[in-house]
Amino acid sequence: MVSFGLTALACGFAALCYAEFAAMVPVAGSAYTYAYAALGELVAWIIGWDLIIEYAIGNVAVAVSWSSYFTGLLDIFGLHLPTWLTTDYRSTV
Repeated sequence: MVSFGLTALACGFAALCYAEFAAMVPVAGSAYTYAYAALGELVAWIIGWDLIIEYAIGNVAVAVSWSSYFTGLLDIFGLHLPTWLTTDYRSTV
């Protein structure tokens, strides 16, 4: 319970920071726009690429989880996909 409370407090502070940035830069945007306005083009470029990497890693994690659930669902109905189709290269080597 304490960790949930601390997480809620940290999220609240992050929301206040974004609200302050949004009031200073009244353009619709994200961390890239705020970094561009506050810190300049180079830092915004780095943050933009960091966001792309973050989204890619998040998408991969979701895709792996979803495919595992989907394979399990097919197994319930008696539909078994071949192992070569459901296993990644690193797991088979």
